[in-house]
Amino acid sequence: MSRARRVEFRDGLARWVRYAALATAVTLCLTAVVWVATAPETRSGVLLAGAIALPLQLLVFAAMVVPRKGSPAFLGMWVGGTFVRLLAVGGVAWLATAREAVHAGVTLLSLVGLLFVLLLLEPWMLRETSRDRIQRTER
Repeated sequence: MSRARRVEFRDGLARWVRYAALATAVTLCLTAVVWVATAPETRSGVLLAGAIALPLQLLVFAAMVVPRKGSPAFLGMWVGGTFVRLLAVGGVAWLATAREAVHAGVTLLSLVGLLFVLLLLEPWMLRETSRDRIQRTER
């Protein structure tokens, strides 16, 4: 592996770790707020949504952090991540309505809300700051 590729990998890993920490904190906070605001019989759906949204987002973000931003591979990973999220929401909707083990409405609203908030964090964590560019040119 070339030196430039190692630097890119290390930078991507650092971005993923920062995103994972922030996404975990946000998921825990939002889940706690919704937990308090919902009725006791619907709380299992809130936990299920958090348990699905966080690992899903971490996997999607890991796939997007590897390719160079602006490349066709990055665009492919972004579109693929959107499709995976859509499939996850559809799968949870199908299972929640078919099994009736959890309250479908609360589960789906919690899942979509968490995915949306975590999705909003992605561009912020993926952006290349001017400091990053300066450090790259100095290496």
